[in-house]
Amino acid sequence: MTATVPRETRQIVWKLYLGGKTLDLIADLTGISKTSVFNIVHDAASHDPDYVLMRTLAVNLRKNGSDLSQYASIIRISSLLEEYGVDYTTGEDLIGKFLSTCYKLQWEPSVAVLTLQKFSQSAERYGHSPMEHANFFNKLKSSEEKLYLSIIRARKKLHELIQKDAIVQDNLKVFLAEDGVLRWITNNKMTTIESESQIKELKKDLVLFQQGKSIDPYELSRLNESLIVPVSESDVTDKLDDIRRHPSMYPNLFDKPIPTGPLALRELHNQVSLKIDSKIHQISTKKRFL
Repeated sequence: MTATVPRETRQIVWKLYLGGKTLDLIADLTGISKTSVFNIVHDAASHDPDYVLMRTLAVNLRKNGSDLSQYASIIRISSLLEEYGVDYTTGEDLIGKFLSTCYKLQWEPSVAVLTLQKFSQSAERYGHSPMEHANFFNKLKSSEEKLYLSIIRARKKLHELIQKDAIVQDNLKVFLAEDGVLRWITNNKMTTIESESQIKELKKDLVLFQQGKSIDPYELSRLNESLIVPVSESDVTDKLDDIRRHPSMYPNLFDKPIPTGPLALRELHNQVSLKIDSKIHQISTKKRFL
């Protein structure tokens, strides 16, 4: 009779039987007879119609490599989905994506949940929704990348400027070491003197033009001092005109020997003509100005 079997033993029998164990194995594990095991199971089934169904479920679960405790977890998950208004298909999809993402990121699911909680708290501090907060940090990341590129370009420009500065410093050292400053000052002075001389000549030409003369009387007197037979202003202008027409007859007037050949003479003639025409143009321009 089952009454002689202690309550603790009967509970063990129920648990083992629901776990899918056979009557013979339960008898061996509990140390009671197979008949007693059968009576305990039959008594439980008579009081609870679902007891046999639970046994069948346990056997099927065991065949699929599961047990009642795992099945109970599934039931609890199902209850949670119902509690938060998620249907089974959507819940299965979410759980699959969540676990897959955790695997790819090498995150423990508990760490992922904690991270989501902290992200939500951060969004609340900024007054953002979770999606707004994600977009905010995406834009921040983009701005950071643009700033980084600007820094790279600025560093490159700075490097170029440093190289140019080094070249300038080297040139300055050479400039100072070889009396470059003195040469620069001297060249500027020479340029100033040449400019002043040109201005002076232009003023003299203007005065001569106003007097109706083409030759400076002072220069003409100096020329006559070196001549046996004095010449007049018209003599000088005629001679200048002859030089323009026949420059080959006056090689001693030029700095270098007169080149030979028709092409060379033609070129020289053109150069002299250009100089004379330029002088005449200057005088005409002054006349129009006056």
